[in-house]
Amino acid sequence: MTIQNTTRGGASVEKFIAAVALENVNQADPTCSEVKRLDPAGASSQPSLLPAPVVIDTYRALTFNFIFKVRTIVSYQLHYFIRSKRILLVWLLLLVVLSLQSIPTVRAADITVTTTADAIDAAGSCAAITIGTLPGAGDGLVSLREAICAANNTAGPDSISFSSPGTHTLALVGTGEDSNATGDLDIRDDLTINGLGTNSTIIQAGTTGPTPGPGNGIDRVLHLATGGITVIINNVTIRHGRLTGFADGAGIYNPSFNSTITINNSLITANETEDEGGGIRYQFGTLNLNNSTVSNNITDQVGGGISAADGATLNIADSTISGNFDGVFGGGGIFLYNTTANIANSTISGNVATDDGGGIRGRRLIRRQSDPCDHNRQHRRCR
Repeated sequence: MTIQNTTRGGASVEKFIAAVALENVNQADPTCSEVKRLDPAGASSQPSLLPAPVVIDTYRALTFNFIFKVRTIVSYQLHYFIRSKRILLVWLLLLVVLSLQSIPTVRAADITVTTTADAIDAAGSCAAITIGTLPGAGDGLVSLREAICAANNTAGPDSISFSSPGTHTLALVGTGEDSNATGDLDIRDDLTINGLGTNSTIIQAGTTGPTPGPGNGIDRVLHLATGGITVIINNVTIRHGRLTGFADGAGIYNPSFNSTITINNSLITANETEDEGGGIRYQFGTLNLNNSTVSNNITDQVGGGISAADGATLNIADSTISGNFDGVFGGGGIFLYNTTANIANSTISGNVATDDGGGIRGRRLIRRQSDPCDHNRQHRRCR
């Protein structure tokens, strides 16, 4: 089922060769001349054959010598210029290589959680925890909260895995804080959480849920506390988040711009809020739900299972939205406002709304393939 609801990038260097083509210097005809030799008495002797004197054009010889020197100097200067350029290029390349080596490489950190306790003992505070300070000196173990602190304080995408199955219950009380020190788990950088399965990795805000209710959760469970990040959640259960007053998204909350969360093979269940989005409240960014279940969540306002609004994009595939409840304004399963929704191969069933839209309620919602209200209940007609 697909539901659409949209409103509102050789070159040659001339070589002066020092080996100049020598010009033949004009000389007197080197044939022998008859020279009469006088003896001391003045009498002429017998003629003898001697080479005729060489006659050299002095001007041309000087000109040639000047041109030769000029060409030699130009050739040497050009050679030196080219050589200097090559040396300069080599130095520039060397400087580039050295500068690249001096830039720290951002590598993704893979952090393993080794305890189910909700504790911070590494480095004394969440703000001071880094990969290098884990595990803490206190218990020698890494909690889920400490792992998220380290990921938040390490630039670049990180991942969190779990050494063994377990239930991770939030215990550090304090709502309204967005640095992951208390209350919900605040994610502030790109992060992937890899659980061991919905029955093996459970993240919960309390030990009881809303049925028969109310639950004892200390806060919501997960909070995307900054914009422009990418979060991936695989193979976990998120449950027992509880909010009172004007607070949205008891299971997962994203109020930030341009963030993307992808939930794979996971269960979002038994969360409750007095405001919007019992299971998930998502604004401004993109929510991808794949092969997952959102069930038995409660809201007193809108969107018992999921509330998506304010330009968000909701993509649901091969998933189930069931057993969720809305107490006042409709959208027992899903509430959409100014949102694009694409739903395929999924089941929306058994949800309840006291107002409109037991399964889905949305303004100017385009329904495709089948009625999204099938097998859901609402006290008024489905719109």
